[in-house]
Amino acid sequence: MAKQGTPGSSDVVLPLLFERLTEPEMPRDDVGALRQAVRDNLRLLLNSRSRPEAQDLNLDPEARYSTLGMGLSDYCGVGQTDERIDQLQEEIRQQIIHFEPRIDPKSVAVSCQRQSRGNGSLRIRIDCRLNVNPFSKEMECYFYLDFETGLSMNLTAGA
Repeated sequence: MAKQGTPGSSDVVLPLLFERLTEPEMPRDDVGALRQAVRDNLRLLLNSRSRPEAQDLNLDPEARYSTLGMGLSDYCGVGQTDERIDQLQEEIRQQIIHFEPRIDPKSVAVSCQRQSRGNGSLRIRIDCRLNVNPFSKEMECYFYLDFETGLSMNLTAGA
């Protein structure tokens, strides 16, 4: 659901274009459906790759946060150094701020934890607040990010 009006306002809620095309009858007054739609969009963000790479898009600030810049840099096969994990956390946070308009940008917190199971995986926790009228609810999501395959899976969803 996208907001109409000024950026950061929560006056009118409209479904995102993809949701309008795939689910034209999506309810606008169901907080559970809204949370699921946000989780689905976060999963799409985590499974999308920015082409060209983010550093190339930084040369043009308008392109960085256009549809060209939607998605993460390719992390498949990249080592899990502390520095790389910190960069990934910030990249995920920035992607959410710019590409998920139903979340209050000031509320976004991302944390990553290495997983002991398997090689090259992270558990991602996203804490945020829904900011669409009439809902202003806290939300947390957990995702599993696999550095070998490049896939992201939704693990569980909090309140």
